[in-house]
Order: sequence, then structure tokens, then C-alpha cells
Amino acid sequence: MESFYQKEAVHQGCIQARNREGDIQCFPLMTVSSVILELPEQIHRICSPEEIGALIARMKKAAKQSVEKLSVASLAHFKTDSADNPATVCMDASFHLN
Repeated sequence: MESFYQKEAVHQGCIQARNREGDIQCFPLMTVSSVILELPEQIHRICSPEEIGALIARMKKAAKQSVEKLSVASLAHFKTDSADNPATVCMDASFHLN
């Protein structure tokens, strides 16, 4: 990402620009974070799209806070005919986050 900025901004760790109030402010340089979520073929039997979205949002927050800017998880090991409560699998998946 450093190639998007002038050397001075990279050295300072921010860019100087006017904020909405017109005052000069130091804005942090942009970063990129990624989420990888492995899903089983029949995921719709385990999690709703809303639950998957909520899990990805939690993972994105974890990625932004991590040094690697990456969060990886898998729901693929869950069987669709499992006795596990699907809501527990989807909403309590934090123990799978890397």
C-alpha cells in the first residue's frame, strides 16, 4: 500500500489533509484486511445467509486487529446431518477463528 503514498507520508505513518471541519488532520494510511471462510457444500442446512454474514463481520474485525490482517476459519468439518445445534455452530464459531 505504501506505493500509493509519498515518502513523507509513509515516514509519518499518515497523510495530512483537511477534515470535514476544514482543519488539518493526520489520517492513517490505508490497510487491507482479508477474510477466508471455508464452507461445506450444504452450508444452507447449517447456517442462514445472515448467520454467515455475521460470522464474516466478526472475522473482518479480527483481521483488522491482527498483525497479518488476515482471519481464516472453516465450517467445512461440520456434517449437515450432525446432531450439533446449527445455531450453535454458526453463532459460536469463534473457536475456529485463526
